[in-house]
Amino acid sequence: MFGAMARPSPPCPSPHPPGFTLIEILVVLAIMGIAMAIAIGHGPMRSARLEMRAGAGQFADALRRAEALAISSGAPVNVVIDTRRRLYATDATPPRGFAPGLAITVLPGTQTLPMGKAAINFSPDGSSSGGGLKLTGPQGSFTVQANWLSGQITANAMTATNAN
Repeated sequence: MFGAMARPSPPCPSPHPPGFTLIEILVVLAIMGIAMAIAIGHGPMRSARLEMRAGAGQFADALRRAEALAISSGAPVNVVIDTRRRLYATDATPPRGFAPGLAITVLPGTQTLPMGKAAINFSPDGSSSGGGLKLTGPQGSFTVQANWLSGQITANAMTATNAN
């Protein structure tokens, strides 16, 4: 009706079989290896501000756990901060360290102990001795405080306007 359809001609036989040669695959693997070595060499992406925030959050969490333990056990619980060794511990937990590069300042109202130590004590009624820390790094600072009357723990970022 419409005329004879032309049949496609068979493909020309190629002298090379389809696929990649061993040399091509090795070149691609070498390039990928170099790219991965460069990426791994830079290490994980890190943020000094996030590390500082995490450190403040971990310390605040330790204070909250100490408060909860004091209330549930009916016995006082102490959190001791060693500013020289950059550690803190409760009566029931092993010492934990603060992130490197953070300056640790004991806030006024915190009980001071000899040899660069300070303490925050929690009573079974939920109150505390009060006080806290200021953690300062290159990207700003955070304060973590325990209210003496209610025992409430707060962790706040300090901006340039309220850092003093």
